[in-house]
Amino acid sequence: MTPSNTTLGGDVRFSLDNIIIAQSQQGSAVSSSTPLPTLIGSSLSTSGDVILNLHPLFKPTAHLQWDISLDPTRLPRSHILQRHSQDEAIVPPSNGVSVTNLNLSCPLIPWKIPVQAENESYIQVQDITKAIYNCFQKKVKQVEIEKETEQRVVLINRALSRRQEELAQSFGVFEHEDVRRIDFLAGQTMFECLIAKSLHIWELHVRFC
Repeated sequence: MTPSNTTLGGDVRFSLDNIIIAQSQQGSAVSSSTPLPTLIGSSLSTSGDVILNLHPLFKPTAHLQWDISLDPTRLPRSHILQRHSQDEAIVPPSNGVSVTNLNLSCPLIPWKIPVQAENESYIQVQDITKAIYNCFQKKVKQVEIEKETEQRVVLINRALSRRQEELAQSFGVFEHEDVRRIDFLAGQTMFECLIAKSLHIWELHVRFC
C-alpha cells in the first residue's frame, strides 16, 4: 500500500516496547464501554487498529553512542549515525500511515522539540537527530534560568563551566559562553532512547557520558 501523508485521528490506546496502537479514522467508533485492544503476539484482537514500530536506532536496546552536544552531520564516518541510511523513516510507513510531524519532550528541559518531515512525506532519521542537536544549541534567556530551582541552577552553571573548559582545551583560548539548553542536561548529554507516548508526542531520554 502506498503511504499516505494523512495522520491518524483518535486516542492512543497504549504503548508497549515503543509500539503504538492507535484507533484509525477508518475504524469503527469506540464507545466508553468498548474494551481496549490487546496485543497477542504480533496481531491485534480488535480490527481497525494500526501498529507503528519505532526505528531500531532509537530503541532502548540499540545503545546508540551519540553525545547530543555534537553535530550529527560532523561525526566520524565510522559512527553508526553516519553508516546508517539517514533517509530511512523514523516510523516505517505501514497501513497507509506516515508521521510527518511530532514533538519531543525531555524530562530535564522545559521546552518541546518540534520535528518536521523535511521531505514533507515522512520523518527521517536525520530529521530527528538534527532537531535534537539544534534544540540544545539554542541560548537560554535569563528569565528562563530564573524559573529553575536553586539546586538546578547550580547544576546548570557547573555544566556550563565544564563546557567552557572543554572548549578552551580544544581551541587553546578561554572565551565566555552563554548558557545553552545543553547545559540544562547537567552533563547527561548521551542519547539513551526515544519513547513514543502517542503518535505525535515522543519522549527523549538521555544519560551521563
